[in-house]
Amino acid sequence: MKNLILFLALISIPILFSSCVTILSGTTDAIQFKSSPAGANVSINGITVGTTDTTIIVNRIPGKYNPIVKYELQGYKTAEFYLERKIDPKYWLNFLNVFMFGVVDIANGAYYMPKFTEWERQLEVIPEE
Repeated sequence: MKNLILFLALISIPILFSSCVTILSGTTDAIQFKSSPAGANVSINGITVGTTDTTIIVNRIPGKYNPIVKYELQGYKTAEFYLERKIDPKYWLNFLNVFMFGVVDIANGAYYMPKFTEWERQLEVIPEE
C-alpha cells in the first residue's frame, strides 16, 4: 500500500507542475482598448474583437510573434501596433517539473501575458483633398 501511494505521488507531481500558468492565470486576459475618438473597430491579427473604448477578453496566443492590433474608424487613419507581451512570472514554477517543463503553457500560449492591460491611441483625421 505504501508503494502504491508513493508511486501515485511520484506520477502526480509532474502532472501538477506541467501547466502552472494555465492553472494559476488562465489563457485569457481582460485588456482595455481606448482611442480618441472612441468607436473604432478593434482587430487582432485580422479578427475583429470589438470597438473602443471597452474592455475585451483576449485569448493568450501561442508563438513568439506579438499579435498585431488595428484600430479602424471611418474618416481616420488606421492605427496599427503590436500587442506587446512578456513571459508570465508564474511560468518559472514549471522548473519544479523536470519531466514536462511547461509543455502545456507553451502549447496554449498561457506563458505569454500582455505587457500592458490598457492600450490607448490618438487617431489622426484623414486630410481632405
